Amino acid sequence: QNSLLNMAAQTPVRPQPRLPALASVVFMGKKRSILFLKKFLKESKDNEFSEYALTTIDLIEEKLSSKSTKQYLGLLCRPSDTYQIYGYLTNTNVAILAIIKNVNVRESEIKQMLIAMHTEFIDYMANPFSL
Repeated sequence: QNSLLNMAAQTPVRPQPRLPALASVVFMGKKRSILFLKKFLKESKDNEFSEYALTTIDLIEEKLSSKSTKQYLGLLCRPSDTYQIYGYLTNTNVAILAIIKNVNVRESEIKQMLIAMHTEFIDYMANPFSL
């Protein structure tokens, strides 16, 4: 019974998408400059992911020019044999990019992760004490 009380006393944890292949996350502003970049793999070169993110600028703008743009942009490109880049666009035109290592990952998992990042981004920006 004590273990049940201990479990109930713990704060709930947000479910985290399982993506062991996530190499980097990039947030790009309206003017397509890099606002935030976080690397998760140590084997990458120093500026490798920022270069990859900058190569997607034209692809994002191309998707924006089409009238049927949805928030989830899907697979944007494969900048190398090792990585692929998926995109998500917020209502304020901030692009969230997920650079994924080429392994078997379902696109639905990537989409869920990008939506969760968007939600966290909204919570962060709405918090007056976060900036």
